[in-house]
Amino acid sequence: MAARKKQRICSVPGCNRPYMAKGYCQKHYDQMRNYGYIRPETDPKSVERCSVNGCNQPVVDGEKYCEKHLKQLQNYNQIISEVGRQKKKMCKVPGCTNPAHARGYCNTHYGQLWRSGKISPELRPRRRSAEEGYLSERERQIIRLRYQKERETLERELKRARMIYQVVLGYEGRLRWRREIESLEKELRKLKQQEAEEVKRFENLAPIEDTSEFDD
Repeated sequence: MAARKKQRICSVPGCNRPYMAKGYCQKHYDQMRNYGYIRPETDPKSVERCSVNGCNQPVVDGEKYCEKHLKQLQNYNQIISEVGRQKKKMCKVPGCTNPAHARGYCNTHYGQLWRSGKISPELRPRRRSAEEGYLSERERQIIRLRYQKERETLERELKRARMIYQVVLGYEGRLRWRREIESLEKELRKLKQQEAEEVKRFENLAPIEDTSEFDD
């Protein structure tokens, strides 16, 4: 049996990665191709970190700061606080929770100032009167759809029970299906009542007492 061929490894001292090309592994071959030399391996624990509080980036050679904070010192003569940059200013109009866009105002209120020179009052949608109904037809339809599936299931079971009741023979069989029909009818009435109560609750209409007098 032929001896197994020994796998070649990288020629850089201390590197045990498999050989790729020109005596180097993939990592060191890329370094030679990109930089023209092998970059020295550094221990992460021995790397000096940036002196800015909360920054864990390595420092630039001969400096106390990383590349990012060193550029800030060169351009602005100060270190820009990350906390201050992350905090967003809000619109200064009372009650507005939108972020500031320009001159302390959000996009909406700044546009109002730019167009008319003043902040327009917030317009609230008009509430419908009791005669119009507090719920629109679409809102009523949404409530109906919530109960539609269960109502259709009960109606289908009730129809089936009535058909069986008409053809079944024997006192016990007819009594059983008669009770089943009564139970389904009760559940269906209860479901319709729940639907009506939900519509009434959303409309928030108080029951109107009939005070009219009728002559006997």
